[in-house]
Amino acid sequence: MPKQFKDENGNTFVEVTPWYKKWWIWLLAVLVAIFVLGVAFGGNDSSESGSGKGHNTTASEKGQTTTDKITFDYQDFKVKDSKTYNVDYTDNSWSGADVKIDKVTVYKLAKDYKYDAGDGEKTVQGFIRVHVIVDAKRDIDFSATTGTVSFGNQQSEYGSGSWDADTINNGASKNGDATFAIESLDSVSDVSSLRYKFGATFANDDTSDEDWSHDYDVTLDLQ
Repeated sequence: MPKQFKDENGNTFVEVTPWYKKWWIWLLAVLVAIFVLGVAFGGNDSSESGSGKGHNTTASEKGQTTTDKITFDYQDFKVKDSKTYNVDYTDNSWSGADVKIDKVTVYKLAKDYKYDAGDGEKTVQGFIRVHVIVDAKRDIDFSATTGTVSFGNQQSEYGSGSWDADTINNGASKNGDATFAIESLDSVSDVSSLRYKFGATFANDDTSDEDWSHDYDVTLDLQ
């Protein structure tokens, strides 16, 4: 309780305690000091440590499609880069079959290879692979690898794949790849448009039928 006293004239005075002598001031100062020290030296340390590993960005991570090797005419070729294009081509003009092409893949080889094309040794820098789907409407002989592919000023007649002089029965469906060797190819992006020619015949010897054979001449824009 505050002290009271009177002066010589009878006036009553109350003694006021200085602020720095009040106990709650010091209690508050101690609490503030503890809080500040806790934040400075302890606090909520949200940092975490961990481990990891890195690798060179792969071609697939860059949005490219690659494969380690390609087999052509029983020979393996190491691939540096490849790119697959989805295409939409359908030909229903022949009475023997309906033909579709849905995919073209361009391969750039890791180095120059030599390939025996039958008429001499050729240099090969890449391949073009065309995926063909055939729905036969009668018995036919169909060979997509005996045709040609061309782009720019190049033409390839060196084909191989799963279409070597195949007979497809009426009502049957078949799909497979026709692969062509490319002598000069700097990059998979060099092939932006492709011309592909191949043929088919009825599976009989009646060549008098005007529809006995059919030639396909297809231009595919690769985007």
